[in-house]
Amino acid sequence: MFRRFITFAIVILLTSPVLAESKPFNPEDAMTAIENMKGYAGSAVGIAAVKGDTYIQLERLSELGADAVPYFNRLTESTNPVARMAGIAGLGRSMDDQARRRIESLLDDTALVRVAQGCVGTQMTVGEYAQDILAYRVSKT
Repeated sequence: MFRRFITFAIVILLTSPVLAESKPFNPEDAMTAIENMKGYAGSAVGIAAVKGDTYIQLERLSELGADAVPYFNRLTESTNPVARMAGIAGLGRSMDDQARRRIESLLDDTALVRVAQGCVGTQMTVGEYAQDILAYRVSKT
């Protein structure tokens, strides 16, 4: 009897996240999460190359398609340099003329941000990141 109880408890614990209703995506939740970040975590962090928190939120916002652009623009105007960097990354995904001009306007931003990408952590300014995004996009066209 005890064995059945333990088995039943394990099954419930393992399946409960599957049974729980998932909350619909709210872009404002992603914006708040990014605004509160203390460092920028990219697409492949650490030896396991897992997606970083910043990247995950940007992916979620990007799923909105063209509706994500106002959110990315809002991030570039943030007082938090991590959020500005995230806004640059978001705008860099489309890189139309308006996005390019917005990113170019941040080239002189000297705020330092801790960046985790791959196995290496570093610091860079928001302006350096903007320059990298612009250079990367130019090389892809």
